Amino acid sequence: MTSSKTPKARHARLLSNGFFPPEMPSCFYSERFGAQRDAILVALDQVPSKKAGTPHYYFHKGERAVFTFPRFRREDRRHSYINPISYFYLSKALAEKYIAMRKLNRRSKMSIAPAIFDWKGERALIRPAFDARDSQRVTLNAGYELLAEADVNAFFHSIYTHTIPWAIHGKAVAKKKKQDMSLYGNVLDLLVRNAQDGQTIGLPVGPDTSRLLAEIVGTAIDKLIQTTVSKSGWSAKRRGAMRFVDDFTFGCMSHQQAEIAVAAIRRCVNEFELELNNTKTKILPTGPFFPTAWKEHIRSILPTGTVGKSELLQYFYRVEAAVAAHPEANVQKFALQNARRLFLEASEWSLIEDYLLSSYRQNPTVLSIVLEILILRQLDKQDVSIDRISAFVTARIATLSRLQKHGEICWLLFLCIGLRAPIPSSALSSLFDVEDSAIAILISDANKQHLVSGLIDQSKWDSNLTADGLRSSMWLYAYESALKGINSTATSSHVVADPYFGPMFSLNVEFYRSGSSHMNRNTLLSRLRLMRLRHAAQQAAVEEDLAEEFFDFEEEEVDDSESDLY
Repeated sequence: MTSSKTPKARHARLLSNGFFPPEMPSCFYSERFGAQRDAILVALDQVPSKKAGTPHYYFHKGERAVFTFPRFRREDRRHSYINPISYFYLSKALAEKYIAMRKLNRRSKMSIAPAIFDWKGERALIRPAFDARDSQRVTLNAGYELLAEADVNAFFHSIYTHTIPWAIHGKAVAKKKKQDMSLYGNVLDLLVRNAQDGQTIGLPVGPDTSRLLAEIVGTAIDKLIQTTVSKSGWSAKRRGAMRFVDDFTFGCMSHQQAEIAVAAIRRCVNEFELELNNTKTKILPTGPFFPTAWKEHIRSILPTGTVGKSELLQYFYRVEAAVAAHPEANVQKFALQNARRLFLEASEWSLIEDYLLSSYRQNPTVLSIVLEILILRQLDKQDVSIDRISAFVTARIATLSRLQKHGEICWLLFLCIGLRAPIPSSALSSLFDVEDSAIAILISDANKQHLVSGLIDQSKWDSNLTADGLRSSMWLYAYESALKGINSTATSSHVVADPYFGPMFSLNVEFYRSGSSHMNRNTLLSRLRLMRLRHAAQQAAVEEDLAEEFFDFEEEEVDDSESDLY
């Protein structure tokens, strides 16, 4: 087992479980990408370089594909997935240097959302644990008179890629040696830029590689803050501050001390070409000791035993009362997450279906949970109203299309395919000119499955069936529609002839799987149990020592000597 924790194994894990954003439907996946890692690398090693002595992939550029997904009481967040060739080499560089980067991240005495590698979970990196943040906030509330809060404005979207080598090697060294590719920070900077067609501003939100890189920048800011505020009497050992991804919170005993903390955060953030969000930067008195007690309340009201209509109605009423009592928290999403098993087993399905659809209309952030329950219920009980879902999706897509909410549309198209719910082509017509690979793949697949009544127009999408298309934001359609034979031309020559995508095509590496056969109830419940264990362990580590000694899940000795990148 020890030998398995190698850079190669980390790379394969990042490919398999860190490629697509978790905000995309599970029909988009990359397990075969990771499984074929070695064979892909052997093939790509044969690609000649445009310049002697320089790796060929230094010259490969691709555009990222962008979509939005709902956020609770805020504007939709912009997410991205990048060209797989760009991701292959970026994730490889990070895997090679992961242990060195982990040591750098341990310099922070403030971060409570460290980049923790997960060998067994749903993602290659465990997602930040909000309970750990809330627990640490309770500690600050108990120990201080005031809280100084500061939030980096559009953190991921604003990171200047040149600050990656600044964070790793130091600003002075990195600026002096900005063309020196023996500094791995410069390699990461180049690969990040190449993944977004040369753009120097922003990290794509979604891939696990961005989590690693953002935490490196965040840690460098922490270290600068720690040095700055220590001169005013603050000590990391007193656990007087925390950073949760891009949110800073300082415990302070006076208003003057809080102002000093905010000024220090602002100055240190500016050193990395970032700005604070002034609307979220504030000084406020400490609050209640139990800020998230509503979670225990929601768990306590979940019906047990024989659950009929009366018990369900009482549960729904109590949840809505909690939603009204805590408008700042996403109570509805938490309630649905905890009621999955109940909804999959209860007999009063028609009532539950009403509640699920109404919940989504009221709060779009619950969309993925609602769809998961609907599809699993149909697989198990076969009692979902297909006609009703078809009508619901048809009407909903028209609204979402006008609002350009393409992320939600993807989920609803996935729902139709998973339930085999028909949809008229007239409801999709406004999407035929949309440059969105995920939508194009889902509509094309639904058409192949005879779920679309009427004709669809793929001409706009098919214009990307070229070598340039494989490097554009439409790469997923250009590649996957050829692999699946679902474009209108039935062509694959542009993929077969491509030195980068051709090897993946020959290995049958796919990024899309049709239908819902990959979903099952036991897998879902097992995944949820595993996630709870991960977050509980992370929270315990934060409470103990801010996770200073917390490394990987499934941690064993790591062999970091192997390298085939440089």
